[in-house]
Amino acid sequence: MADAVYLRDPVLGCRDLVRATIHPGQQQVARQLFLGAKRKVSVRAGHGWGKSNLIGILGAYFFISRQPAVLIIASRTAKQVMSQTWNYLGRAIESSWLQGRLEHRKTELRVIGREKDWYARWVSIKNPNNAEGFHSPNLLWVIDEAKSVEPAVFEAAMGAFSQGNSYFLIVSTCGPARGYFYETHSTRLDQWDAFHFPSWTSPYVGEEQITAWKREWGEDSPIYQARVAAEFPEEGDDVIVPLSWLSRSV
Repeated sequence: MADAVYLRDPVLGCRDLVRATIHPGQQQVARQLFLGAKRKVSVRAGHGWGKSNLIGILGAYFFISRQPAVLIIASRTAKQVMSQTWNYLGRAIESSWLQGRLEHRKTELRVIGREKDWYARWVSIKNPNNAEGFHSPNLLWVIDEAKSVEPAVFEAAMGAFSQGNSYFLIVSTCGPARGYFYETHSTRLDQWDAFHFPSWTSPYVGEEQITAWKREWGEDSPIYQARVAAEFPEEGDDVIVPLSWLSRSV
C-alpha cells in the first residue's frame, strides 16, 4: 500500500509512484479530482494538451495508491484508448510496487488474488447497460471523448457514487453545444468542476502549430474552435461552411 502522503498530494503521487511529470494544467485537474469536494471533473481541451496522457497517469496513480481499487476507462470505441492510454497504464502499473502481482488481459488488468475487487478495465459504452454494476470502496470512472457519449451512460455510471470513495473524470475535445458533456460546462456546474484548456495552454504545442491550424481551418471555423480553442461551436466540428456565414451572405 502506498504511503498516505500520496493520497494527500496526487501530483507528488504521480511523480513518485508513476514516475511521471504532469504539466501545470494537468496538476490542477489532479488536485481538483482527488482533493475537491465534488470529486467529479470535466475537462475540455484542445489538440496536443495531453488528454490521453493524463488519463493514463491519473489512472495508474489511483490504482497504485489505493487498496483495493477499481478503475474503469470507457469510450465509445477502443482504438484510441487501447493504442495509447491502456498501454501506458499497463506499463506504469507493472513498474510499480505491484510488479509481479498482475494478470494482464486484453481489456483488463487484475491483481492476482484480488481479481474481484482490485482491477482496471476498459469498457465500451455504446450500450449504456455496460456502465452499470461497478462498485468499490475506491472507484475511478474515466470517460474519454465524452462529447459523443449518451446521457444514459452518465446516468448509469452515477449509481457508483452511492458508496465509498468514488471519482469521475471525463475528458474530450468539444462538439456542438448540446449533450451531457456540454452541460457539465454550463448547466451542471453545481455538480461538476469544469476545466477549459485551449491547445495553446499546453507545453507540447508551439506557436508555429497554432498558426498552422489557423491557416488550415480558419480561426473562426467550427473545427478550429472545437479542436484548438476548446470551445463549443454552433455547428459540429465537421462543418466546412458555418451556418452563420451563410446567413451573413444572404
